[in-house]
Amino acid sequence: MLEPASEDKPGKVRLVKEYALEPGDAHLYNEGDIHSPCRLGATSLLRVEGRNIRTLPYQWFDPI
Repeated sequence: MLEPASEDKPGKVRLVKEYALEPGDAHLYNEGDIHSPCRLGATSLLRVEGRNIRTLPYQWFDPI
């Protein structure tokens, strides 16, 4: 993260890593990790969360 997001504007981030997941692959995102999955075509996604994330505020970021 280069600049944090605020209520009225998105934050700014820099790409650190890019990778493709194959069928059966899994990836762990630690608390606070910023990620943006891209899914092309038909796919299924399973998320396992440590708590209810529906109560957390969303933040938006622009890549630089």
